[in-house]
Amino acid sequence: MGVTKTQVYNYLTIKNMKNNFKSLLRSLLISCKVILVFSISSCKTNDEMSSFSVISIDQVIKNICLQNDLKSVKTVKYRVLGQSFENEQSGPSLPGPIHGCSYNYVYSAELNNRKINMSYDNIDFNYPFPYKTTQANLIINDQQGSISGQYNWSSFYLNQIEGKPLYSSRIEAILKNQKMANPIELLRDLSLSESSKIITNGNIFIIPSGIENLNIELTIDPETLLPLSARIKENDFLLGDVWFEIQYLEWINVKDIKYPSQLIFRLNGNIIKKEKISDIAFNVSFSPSLFEIESKSQVAYNKQQALDGIYSSQWYHRLFAGGIAIDQPLNNGALALEDFDISVFGLPNQKVGDKIKIFGRPDSSNWPVAIKTSTGIVMVEAPLNPSWTKSVLTAIHNKFPEEKISSIISTHTHYDHLSGIREAVAETKNVYVATAGIPYLNKVIKSEHKLLPDALSKNNEEIKINEVSNISYIANGEVEVHLLKKTDVYGNTFAIDNTHAFDMLIVYVPSEKTIIQADLLYCGVFLYIWNGKSPNHFSEAGKLDLKARATFLLDYIKEKKMVVSKVIGIHGGLASIDDLKHVAYDN
Repeated sequence: MGVTKTQVYNYLTIKNMKNNFKSLLRSLLISCKVILVFSISSCKTNDEMSSFSVISIDQVIKNICLQNDLKSVKTVKYRVLGQSFENEQSGPSLPGPIHGCSYNYVYSAELNNRKINMSYDNIDFNYPFPYKTTQANLIINDQQGSISGQYNWSSFYLNQIEGKPLYSSRIEAILKNQKMANPIELLRDLSLSESSKIITNGNIFIIPSGIENLNIELTIDPETLLPLSARIKENDFLLGDVWFEIQYLEWINVKDIKYPSQLIFRLNGNIIKKEKISDIAFNVSFSPSLFEIESKSQVAYNKQQALDGIYSSQWYHRLFAGGIAIDQPLNNGALALEDFDISVFGLPNQKVGDKIKIFGRPDSSNWPVAIKTSTGIVMVEAPLNPSWTKSVLTAIHNKFPEEKISSIISTHTHYDHLSGIREAVAETKNVYVATAGIPYLNKVIKSEHKLLPDALSKNNEEIKINEVSNISYIANGEVEVHLLKKTDVYGNTFAIDNTHAFDMLIVYVPSEKTIIQADLLYCGVFLYIWNGKSPNHFSEAGKLDLKARATFLLDYIKEKKMVVSKVIGIHGGLASIDDLKHVAYDN
C-alpha cells in the first residue's frame, strides 16, 4: 500500500500538534523527510512499497513491550489527576473552554475483561456553581455497575451516598472511553486478533467496535512507533457526526512497558478533558471484592440503551463532569408533574394552572414547560437529549390533545438546555432564541446527522428562527419573551452580568402572573438546600453566584413593572416571588 498525499498531510498535522513546542528547524526537517519518502514511494510499485509504508502490529508491540508479550498484561492500576472542560458553553457565555471540574482518582481495571474500579478522592466542581466533594466510587463488572459516594450535586448536598445502579448507557459509555484511553488495551485487542483480520491504513489500525461504521482508529507515529491517538466518530445530539479523540503524550517506562503519562480528550478538536497519570503498575493482583457492585438493587442490561451509550459516549462523560444528577436513561417517562405525587421526593405539587403545565420526571431536574395560548402550545426548553424531548412532546400532546405545539423557546444555548432542540423544531418549525445564540443554533440546525439520522435530518422543511433582541410577543402578547438585560442611568443596556449566559431569555405570562426561567433561580430541592435544611450547604462562593443571578432577575422584574407571583425554574419547578426575594436578599 503506497503512501498517499492524504497520509502525508495527516502525518504532518499530527506531528505538528505533537511537537508544537519544538523548534521550527526540526519541524521542517521532519516535513522534508516525509516528502522525500513520498517522492521515493511514487517511483516504486505497490508491492515494493507495502513493507515500507505499512507499520505492523508486531513492530508497535515490540517497541512498547520489551518482552513482546502484551497478552501477559492482564491488569493495570494508576492514579489520575484530571480536569474537565466544556466548549459548547462558550460564545454567548464565558469564553471557552469553561473549566467544569477537577478530580483525583485511582483507576483499577482487568484489561479486555469489562471490569473497572474508579475510586475518587475528590471532585471539585466549578460549574454551574462551585462545590467540593470527597470520596466517590464507580464500579463496572461486565453488564452491571454502581456508583456511590459524593459524585454529583444531589449526593453531595443531600448525602445520598448509598450505591446506585448504573444503566446500560452509562456502563457502555464509560467502558468505551476508558478503553480508548488505554493504548495497551487497544493493542492487546489487536494482538489477540488473527493477523489476517487486522485492518490497517499505513500508520492507522482499525479496531472494530462490533457496530457497523463505528470503529476505533489507532494512529501510530511512524517515527517513534508509539501510538499517537485513538479516535472514533460519534453522535452528538447537537452537532451530529463528531470526532471523539484521545491523544497519548509524555510516554514513560514502567519497568519493561512504555505508557503515556498524559492524556488529552478532544471533541471535534476542542479539549474536553486533560489527565495526568502516575503510579502506573501492571499485573496487579486485585481482590475479587474490588469489582463487586455496591448497589443493593440492579437494573436489567438493555441493548438499546447500551447502543445509546456507545454512540454518544462523550455526552455521558460531560454530564458527569458537570455534576448533573441523571443516572437513568432519558428515553421515556415524561409526564405532567401535577398529575404525579412527588411528595415522596420531598417536593411540592407542581400544579400551576390550566394554561401552564410543567413536564418531566421526578428523578430528573430539567423540566420543560408548556403554555396554552389562543394560537397553540408554546413549549419552553428542549433539554438533555432528543429522546427525552420527544417524550416531553408526547406528554404535552397527551395533556392537550386538541392543541398543536406552535413554537419552542430556548432560554439559552447551554447543552443541557438545548440538546433536544432538533427534535422540537422538527415538529414546531418555529423557535425563539436570543440574538447572541443564533449563530450556534444555526450551526446545530444545519449539522449533519448521518451516523444516527434524527427527526430533523429526515425533514427538509425550513425552520423559522425568531430573534429575540429585546422583547418578543407570542399570540398577541399572551406570552412575552424577554432578553434578560438591564438599562443603566445613561440609557445603555447590557445583558445578564453574572457570567452564566449572555443569551439568557425569560418567559413572562401576564395573565398567570408567572415567570419561567432557567439557571437564575434554582427551585425545588435547591431551595431546600438554600434554606439550610440539607446535610451540606452551598459554599460562600456558590451563594454569591446564585444571589447575583437572583438579584439580576428580580431587578429586571421591577424595572419592567411585571406583576409576578409564581416563578418556575427549568431546574426544580414551581416557586414563588417570595422565594426569589429570599435568595436575592438572604444574608
